[in-house]
Amino acid sequence: RVMNYAPDRTIRSHSSGKHEYIVNREILESDIIFSIPKLKTHEKVGISCALKGFVGIVGHKDSLPHHRYGTPKMGGDEYPVDRLGLLRLTSAVHERVQKIPPETSMGSLARVAYRILKRVIRIPSPIIEGAWWGNDTAWRMVLDLVRIATYASETGEMQNQPCRKHLAMIDGIYGGEGEGPAYPTAVRSGVLLFGSDLPMVDTLSALLMGFTPEKIPLVREAFCLTQYPITNLNPMEERVIFNSQIVSVQHFRENPPYRFKSNEGWKGRI
Repeated sequence: RVMNYAPDRTIRSHSSGKHEYIVNREILESDIIFSIPKLKTHEKVGISCALKGFVGIVGHKDSLPHHRYGTPKMGGDEYPVDRLGLLRLTSAVHERVQKIPPETSMGSLARVAYRILKRVIRIPSPIIEGAWWGNDTAWRMVLDLVRIATYASETGEMQNQPCRKHLAMIDGIYGGEGEGPAYPTAVRSGVLLFGSDLPMVDTLSALLMGFTPEKIPLVREAFCLTQYPITNLNPMEERVIFNSQIVSVQHFRENPPYRFKSNEGWKGRI
């Protein structure tokens, strides 16, 4: 499923043993991708830094799977439990609303009504729409896109060797904690983080925020890819330049400079 769009293209793009994404051609025609994301939390994948920023390479957002319908017992990861069935009803209403053209009067009224319903539902059930640590879909989608941006040729065919390099500068002069990515609270963190290995950059970002990267699937699994790998580093063996001094990554695990608040659905997890 995808949020804020009709699910038809999402289902077509991610079924029958295939995963398809509609990517901006300029990305595939580039030699180097230099991204400048913010240092902030994210409701579906924990943090939104170097890796998560690659969602921006997609031209049609309804080709992005955000979660699977229902609870884990149903084979989904949209929310942890649904004792009264209210969340399942809310999801059904959401999909019906998204199928109504938004430029029509009915479409506008339906979307306003759904927003009111969602606010009411979140009082007894704060976790909806895949916004929690049990989301097992969004991080996979992000890593798909990073590998496409690394290995796909100009014609969109995956190659055996990387086709382009990555550079990332994390803008954490003001970071964002809490209900990111849409409604974070500003943190005056004063951080600029630069690197060419995306999983390593996100490992450091998590540690700087006071989080445990191994408990964030997006970061942890980025080091475990065997098909189209995006790093060959061991995060705990690397050293970095921090304020003109060479220090180990372990230093930040033991001495995190900040304690960002996580998203509501990730509290007590990371």
